[in-house]
Amino acid sequence: MYIDKQTSARLLINASIRNVFNSECPVANHLTAMSARQILHEYAAVHGVTLVHDMRAYLKDKALAKKFEYLWKTKYNFFKHADNDYNDEVNITNIAVLNEFETLFNIEKYAQLFNERTGHMALFLLYLVMLYPDKFQPNEDQARAISSARGSLQTVGSLSRVPLRELFAFGLTQQPDTRAELDQAKQLSIQEPTEIPDAEKENFKRRKSSE
Repeated sequence: MYIDKQTSARLLINASIRNVFNSECPVANHLTAMSARQILHEYAAVHGVTLVHDMRAYLKDKALAKKFEYLWKTKYNFFKHADNDYNDEVNITNIAVLNEFETLFNIEKYAQLFNERTGHMALFLLYLVMLYPDKFQPNEDQARAISSARGSLQTVGSLSRVPLRELFAFGLTQQPDTRAELDQAKQLSIQEPTEIPDAEKENFKRRKSSE
């Protein structure tokens, strides 16, 4: 099975949303959200697109923009490597909140690049509206997505007293589009091992020999 960059970004963003709703480890989710960000930024750069919520676009000094990117990815790089910083520590205060807004930025960047939002993404926008009513003010396009997501929660009125994240985790199972996305993720997790084609083995050998 092969997937392209759009699919990779979509799966990562949907996974980061489920991680939030299911209260999964925010350290692991930071890697998920930041990996999606990396794909979106590099894809945009290749195609000459200036992304929304890319603060580097407002920094005319290239050295300053590079420094900003380094600082923004401090936690991401810390969790991935241990060569030059093996004795260091990293501050993870409020990392769960950081993940929520990184995921929001990823949703908008993905929509800009690929002109679509998944059911997961629409539901996550509604989640942010309810969680941060004074901080997150959706624009017109986001409001349309939020309106389409409200239906997934209209059938769970009896669960209105459960924690917000649990409510939205249940909401993912209530819409046809989000159920299909859940099924896709599940199918990927239960794939049977398959034999690697001989041509692919030869390509791998050639790449290794050229390194």
